[in-house]
Amino acid sequence: MELPLNLPEALLPFQDQLAATRKDFVKIVLSQAPLAHPWSGKLGGNPWWPQHESWPVSPDGIQLLFLAQINFEEIPHIADFPRQGLLQFFIFDDFLYGQNPDQASQQSTFRVIYRPEIHHNTEGLVTDFSFLRSYRYDDLPIEPGAGLAFEYALQSGYLPPDDGGFEATLGKDFFAQFGAAEWVLQDAWRRLAASRGHKIGGYPHFTQYDPRPAGSNLTLLFQLDSDPGKGILWGDMGTAQFFIHPEKLRHLDFSEVSYYWDCY
Repeated sequence: MELPLNLPEALLPFQDQLAATRKDFVKIVLSQAPLAHPWSGKLGGNPWWPQHESWPVSPDGIQLLFLAQINFEEIPHIADFPRQGLLQFFIFDDFLYGQNPDQASQQSTFRVIYRPEIHHNTEGLVTDFSFLRSYRYDDLPIEPGAGLAFEYALQSGYLPPDDGGFEATLGKDFFAQFGAAEWVLQDAWRRLAASRGHKIGGYPHFTQYDPRPAGSNLTLLFQLDSDPGKGILWGDMGTAQFFIHPEKLRHLDFSEVSYYWDCY
């Protein structure tokens, strides 16, 4: 199997193993273009929200912040992901942005809502969001009312060395076998298998380490990276991810999504 990458010569004997880690993902590009519809994929602003439906709140009854929504009818399809429906993400405006690393799948100070069917008109939708509180945007990764549209492109990526699955797939001492060239080759592969950016599916990017429990096999659902030019900053140039178990994803069960973010 040929890799569409310029591998260092020392890694050429392993190109089939490396190529076998290829995984499709949907790259998200943030656009300043005005949104055509309330149900469009977007970052910040106001979501598609039915009238008379309770807004998600923290355990103390404090309203969460709408972070983003993905409309699966708009994106290129990737295996096991929905073909339709709207997925919405909410977080809390504290110094951890609603993250609880010890209970990452407990949706108390964040929330993920999947709507398998949505109507494509404004009837019955909230248009006046003045009922929402004022959020502490100094403690949030996005600027007030960002309202950025999502544009999508299907791409492929490869297993990066800081992914928890790398050792299980290619061996604990894969790069150590190259002796003095270990770190040079590891850095070369890290650049080729770069996993930064906003995306749906594929491999996640970590600034520190992979926080997923060993053997958990959690799939990347949605990654939102720092993007200062678009008003997004997770701490010091960090990255946020939402993960889900593959079986839960196939059954469109988003009740146990894990949420993490880290930074430099």
